[in-house]
Amino acid sequence: MDLSCRKCGNPTHFDGVAIFGAKTICRHCGCKKPHTMRSHPIFPFFVILVGFLLLMLINPFDWSDDAMGFCFGAFFMLFSWFKIFWPMHLLAWKSKRSKFKDQVEFKTPLFMVCFSIAVFSCGLLSVLLFCSKTKIFSHDELSSTQIDYVFMLSGHEVTGGIDSVPLSPVGGNATKIGFINRAEFPVEVHWLDHNGTLHYLARLGQDHGQNAKAFVGQTWLVSDGDGTPLLYYVAEKETPDGAFGKGNFTRD
Repeated sequence: MDLSCRKCGNPTHFDGVAIFGAKTICRHCGCKKPHTMRSHPIFPFFVILVGFLLLMLINPFDWSDDAMGFCFGAFFMLFSWFKIFWPMHLLAWKSKRSKFKDQVEFKTPLFMVCFSIAVFSCGLLSVLLFCSKTKIFSHDELSSTQIDYVFMLSGHEVTGGIDSVPLSPVGGNATKIGFINRAEFPVEVHWLDHNGTLHYLARLGQDHGQNAKAFVGQTWLVSDGDGTPLLYYVAEKETPDGAFGKGNFTRD
């Protein structure tokens, strides 16, 4: 297998990787270490796996399990494409433009090109899904450093399970609602429709908040990490000066 030399750029035979670097010498320029690959090729993937497990354990950004999965999938597939397929595409491009007439042009097999496109596309799709799950580019997230003009919503204790929580009406005037978690444990926020179905909004860590579009009379439920309902809030209409209701969840 030939890979491009890091010094002259010409294709040079590559006979694997070793702990202390490549063992070949470039036949064009005499470079003793023509390839930049170091250590075992599985090592960087092992680092990714360990790093991802630590990220899941700590979860400093309070991402959902779906967001974690898309993050890992995107990083793994794009990194794999960069380490495996990109060198082949680069070698094919350089050999095609080579000025050496006696050099055999390297061509990437068609099935490898198709597989490369598939891996790269899946990686990009995972990035988009990750951004969608974490709402990184949403208006609320981008403007989270701004001070909201709000009035406090009263929370109602859930004592008889979710069946005791009033359902949302079929419709209502558009409004806005917000939540902030002041408890020492993460909570999940859902809204309850008129059929009794829960719809997920966000998972909030301590001192984290989230705003959302709502309609007047809509029921919103705050639960602990096990799904046990704790409090419910009812969305109220915004005031004439633009303030909207915000639930301030606390637990001793």
